[in-house]
Amino acid sequence: MGNKWFVFKRYFSQYIGLQREWKQVEIRKVAAPKAYKVGDPKPAYIVKKIPEYPDYPYGESRIFKQSNTGLYGGSFIQFGNSISESKHKTRRKWYPNVIRKRLWSEALNKMIHLKLTTKVLRTISHEGGLDNYLCKDKPARIKELGSFGWKLRYDVLTAKEKRITK
Repeated sequence: MGNKWFVFKRYFSQYIGLQREWKQVEIRKVAAPKAYKVGDPKPAYIVKKIPEYPDYPYGESRIFKQSNTGLYGGSFIQFGNSISESKHKTRRKWYPNVIRKRLWSEALNKMIHLKLTTKVLRTISHEGGLDNYLCKDKPARIKELGSFGWKLRYDVLTAKEKRITK
């Protein structure tokens, strides 16, 4: 063991070629959040709660996970063959035509940045706006909304209810 190239020291510097020294990382304990009770002084800041949404009845898409982040209208990647003149077949994919768009929501009174397919954009303009598209109660429409559209629909419906009650 006279050769120091193969001697491993406690701080894990192995040999001159790497020139690495791994520093020991201390384990830090994070303080538990303080539980406030009735009668305690008001804290300097109040953490906002993320709104709870009802469960989407059809669940998230497992086939095309990108569709959980926008309004895709139930479209997903399709597979097939590209056939040459010599009838040679090679596998290929067809992706949905996804665009980024800002649409106005009258109920929320703001512009909403969305990823959606061109087919859904045509349907939105046919329905007369984003709010009308989201609030339609047909089971087929609710199924094509996806989890993102479901949450957006919930926000629009609650905003409409607040306006009616005022």
